[in-house]
Parts: sequence; C-alpha cells; structure tokens
Amino acid sequence: MSKKVVIFEPYYLGEYHEKDVGTVVEAMNNDDITRTLAGPPFDPYLWDHGEQFVNLAMSATYKGVKKVWAIRDKTANDKLIGSIDIRPSDDEGAITKFKPTNEKGLCAGFGFWLHPDYWGKGIMTAALKQMVDQVGKKQMDIHAFNGDCFKGNTPSRKVFENNGFRLVEEQENAAVKQTTKQIYSIWLFERIDN
Repeated sequence: MSKKVVIFEPYYLGEYHEKDVGTVVEAMNNDDITRTLAGPPFDPYLWDHGEQFVNLAMSATYKGVKKVWAIRDKTANDKLIGSIDIRPSDDEGAITKFKPTNEKGLCAGFGFWLHPDYWGKGIMTAALKQMVDQVGKKQMDIHAFNGDCFKGNTPSRKVFENNGFRLVEEQENAAVKQTTKQIYSIWLFERIDN
C-alpha cells in the first residue's frame, strides 16, 4: 500500500513521523479525546510515552503491511489530527472481543481517535472505510471485522454502523479504563464480508 491514502480531500491516512510526538502527547492529555478510550495507559501522558507510541506506530506491521496510520490535514501543513489502527486477531499480542464464525477464523478490530476540532465532518467514518477496504481486505486478506466502544459513545457507534458493522452484543462491565481502573459496559460490532 502506498504511504498515503486519501480519505477525502484534504484529509488522508499517512505515516507517523518523529515530529508527531508533541501532537500525540497533547491529544492523549485531552479529556475530550481520551474520555471514550480505554487507554492511554498513562496519566499524565508524558513526552517519553509519546515517543514510545510514535516509534511503535512507525514500525508496527502485520505481514509487511502498516497497522497504525496517522490521519492528516493537508491544508494545515499535514498536521496530525487523529489516528487509526487495525488489529488482526492472529497478530502477536492482539486483543479481540470475539472470534468470527467465518472459515478462516481470522478477524481484525480497530482503534481510533480524532481531534475535537475535526469531529462531525465524516472524517473517521471515511477513514475506517479506507482501513477496511484498502488495508484489511486488499492488503491483509481479512474479511471479518469487529469493533467496540464504550456504551453510550454514540459517535463511535455511528462510525461503525455507517461502515456496515452491526451491533451484535452489549457487554456489561466488560472494559477497564487503564488510567482510572473504572469499569465500563461496551457495545460490540461485527462486519463479515465474502
């Protein structure tokens, strides 16, 4: 896959760079962003944590395909405005909430965040579409996908449902927020393509 995938102009999926550390640190200390995330694992989120994440994002691959993508705004000097990653179920250390019933028994989940200044523009919905179609299906040959979000996180639910995912289960007290150890209920979604 190319190093840049257009979401829709002027937004695109691209690579992470060392210059993104400050933006990642700022985002992971922004309650509007992290309120609905199980992570980050640190509070406060320090420069060293950002460096570790960016280094991981730059090197994380699955069968030679990049797993972690920066969401960028071309009109703002290619500013990092969000992140999305794909998590194949047979990848080392992968965490998935269910196993699909397809013949391969392989699925992939997703994690994502977007800066609040860019909410409500359809960016994450379009980014997830590109991740499913261009990365999951085309590059990784994965055709079963799952997702989850905290119960009540309606924007993330819409991102999944607008991409053909269906709500399959609501699990009570199923997720722990890493920094506060608070327990949340989650919505589970799946999409299985042929």
